[in-house]
Amino acid sequence: MNDLSPDAAIEMIPLSDLALSNLNARADVSDAEVEAMADSIQVSGLLQNLIGYRTESGRIDIVGGGKRLRALQLLKSGRGWKKSQIVRVIDPVPVKITDNPAIAVQWSGTENTARSDLHPADEVRAYARMRDQGNSVPMIARTFAKSELHVDRRLKLADLPADALDALRGDRITIDVARALTLAPTPEAATQALDIATQPRTTAAEIRRMFTSDHVRSDDRRVVFVGLNHYIDAGGTADTDLFEGASYLHDEKLLDRLFKDALQVKAELIKVADGWSWVEFTTERYLDYSKMAKFDRIHREPVELTDADQAEFDAIEARIDAVEASTADHERAEELRQRMLGDYSDDDIAHGGIFIYVDGHGELQRSAAYRRAGLVSDDATSSGGDGVTIDRSTATPAPDMPQNLLDDLARIKLAALQSAAIDKTELMLDLLAFSFSPEVSVYGRPLNVRLDTPYITPDKIDGTTIDARLVQDSARAADPATATAFEAFRAKGKKHRNAVLSCTLARHLQLDTRGLSDALAKEVGAQIRRTWTPTAAGFLSRCAPAYLDRLWANLLDLDLGDEQRETFGKLKKADKAKALDGLFNDMSVREAHGLTREQNSRIDAWVPAELRFGTSEAR
Repeated sequence: MNDLSPDAAIEMIPLSDLALSNLNARADVSDAEVEAMADSIQVSGLLQNLIGYRTESGRIDIVGGGKRLRALQLLKSGRGWKKSQIVRVIDPVPVKITDNPAIAVQWSGTENTARSDLHPADEVRAYARMRDQGNSVPMIARTFAKSELHVDRRLKLADLPADALDALRGDRITIDVARALTLAPTPEAATQALDIATQPRTTAAEIRRMFTSDHVRSDDRRVVFVGLNHYIDAGGTADTDLFEGASYLHDEKLLDRLFKDALQVKAELIKVADGWSWVEFTTERYLDYSKMAKFDRIHREPVELTDADQAEFDAIEARIDAVEASTADHERAEELRQRMLGDYSDDDIAHGGIFIYVDGHGELQRSAAYRRAGLVSDDATSSGGDGVTIDRSTATPAPDMPQNLLDDLARIKLAALQSAAIDKTELMLDLLAFSFSPEVSVYGRPLNVRLDTPYITPDKIDGTTIDARLVQDSARAADPATATAFEAFRAKGKKHRNAVLSCTLARHLQLDTRGLSDALAKEVGAQIRRTWTPTAAGFLSRCAPAYLDRLWANLLDLDLGDEQRETFGKLKKADKAKALDGLFNDMSVREAHGLTREQNSRIDAWVPAELRFGTSEAR
């Protein structure tokens, strides 16, 4: 008769009578996991019985506890087991048994669902006890079947004052707040901060700022450019946040000096390598265009590709559009694009110069090329001023995005602003009058007041939707500007006139670097994601692999040692682009990842920094 009772007795069964059932939920377990479980049994014993059913031959097939069974068999065999002088062998083994396989599977499922992890504070103290007994981090990790990074982080928490761990155990602070407390310079500082940390609604970010507000994070653009190791070698000190994977530098004055020195060296190297008359730099993250009035812009002399190179370029572009291009394809396409751009004349190089700066990602940028107005001799040489663009030297890492993608993003950003402003007639008329006012420089007008309009259609249109009124082709209009046509226009009334004015003026809006376009975007409610969404063809496949890796980890909240992050990093670039495309555009992909509402909202709002207006756009 089948035993259907959930309270069936636990029997002691010889290990030799037990076998792994093909119904076991964890059929595929690595040898390393089995050894880790054996380590745990060596230290703590068998903490939970196995679950199985009796076959017609009398053998017991194990449905719940397959990894424990294999660990017990490993200890029994003694094969290569030299981790301890004394091996703990458990035989016979406690097993909860039924005659019905379906009941055994049900018990196993209930066990897996009900099983809970240790409270973080208990886990911290357990790891600390093993460390104090002389066990290494790898040994602790194997014993508890955790990663070494996880153990390192828990042991960092073990160094907190006892009061902090008690607060964690009593759920008076969260694990995130406890992590922030590890940044305290002394145990006394951590104890003092605990009074604030236990107050309602205190966040980990607030605690972290208490200890780091006057420090510089290691992802600051200056640190990225100079190098953390170079800062340390120069005598700088820093604290490491093991949980966020960041360091906090103490000496900002030293960092600023090293940053300026590094820019000076880079400027000199570029000047010598490229032959420019001068190279100026700024320590700011952008170029102050108000200082450009004294310079005349000079341009490259474009060249045409040979028929063979053009055919090769077209073929590569087709593969890029189909998200089938290799890394070599992208590199070759960029090489051909640069060739088409041509180069500067010898005279321009001999008398001109460039500006360089370090952007928000810590990458060197350059803006080329310029002549000082009215100066044509070699006496126009100087360095150490202010400056901008992408450094094309081999010493600098490849940028996250090629120039043609940056150009597309600028067009998309402008299209979003124009789309939001197109129905704001009064605002457009105000801007028109403001543009014509004598107080505004001809070079600083918010409206590009002329008959031709700024280009807003990106080269790769995929993922971008532009208001149809903004792309009407006036060159194809059938009626000439005759008196009759003008009277017909006026007969349509002021509402029609205002709509045409509003649309036309909106179409002449242009981006600026002085904050006006950001203010306008805020007033008209410009939203990039109403105009554009990230797709593989239009954006993702055109970004650098490292940029896609950071984006994936950011959207899914993955820690540095997370297995998903490592797996994604091993994919080909096309597969990374495809996976991110699914995350942005396929709800079934998001459901498969089990994303939270907050994560979904962040994905729906995300735009790259190059598309953000001020601080209003989501990061």
